Amino acid sequence: MGVLTTSGACIYRAGKNVSTDLTTGTTANAIWESFIDSATGQINAATRYNWSGAYASLNSTDKKILEETASCLAAIYGVSYDMSGYTGRGEAEDIVTILRDIALRNLKTLEESKTKEFLGVI
Repeated sequence: MGVLTTSGACIYRAGKNVSTDLTTGTTANAIWESFIDSATGQINAATRYNWSGAYASLNSTDKKILEETASCLAAIYGVSYDMSGYTGRGEAEDIVTILRDIALRNLKTLEESKTKEFLGVI
């Protein structure tokens, strides 16, 4: 599974109506792994830093911003994968909007060099 987050964190962020295809079975794990890998790549590219490689050296509190960002981005894929479980398209779109806002805020923070200095990675 991905380095920055877990499928459980992604399911939590995608909401209680996330597709059951994504909550049970080995197929669910493979799908989440793909979503998490994509999210990790987005984080690394957007911030121009390999957080996957530095992750182990961070303390548990500092890892939380990476976990939150990766799980939000992956959860967006999860919601988009199958919106039929949500009470309506509006609910799914609201969740995606909230997840996107959190991810964008965190990406902005992570790309700043002073954040990287604070975290001790540069």
